[in-house]
Amino acid sequence: MAARFKRFLIPLISLLIFTILSLQVIASFTVFCPAPFPQFPSIRACDPALYPFLSYPMYNEAHYNGDIVRQYRVSGTLPDGTRVAILPEHVGVTIFQFDGYFVEALRLSDVEQIKFYVELFQTRQQKELTHVYLEEYPWVISEEGSRQLPPQIVAEYRVADL
Repeated sequence: MAARFKRFLIPLISLLIFTILSLQVIASFTVFCPAPFPQFPSIRACDPALYPFLSYPMYNEAHYNGDIVRQYRVSGTLPDGTRVAILPEHVGVTIFQFDGYFVEALRLSDVEQIKFYVELFQTRQQKELTHVYLEEYPWVISEEGSRQLPPQIVAEYRVADL
């Protein structure tokens, strides 16, 4: 009886390990987010639906004494002069997609990509923008800890010129 049980236990454990690793790969590379097959929109697996398997990077680069860590924020101006924050959820993307595409487009002056995200924001939020800003909030690392340096506007775009 024990030998028979052992014969099925090893393949069962192997299948379990394979399933867990597969789910982590699917979550990490967002294989099914958005739905890969338009004819089957219910096949969609995005964070946090696959919890505890999430799509965050497991490792980050080290920072040393004197290094500057840059954080970016995106904002815009409405026609009445009000300044509004533009966040990943406002355009319907993850923080990684927001930083990797929209923030990079603002940093590198990729006008087509900036225009795409501005139109996405305006459509989803029902707010018209006149300007879009990329603000940098730098931090310097030291032996005493980190301290914030003065923020600055890195890029400014007039929406009418896009």
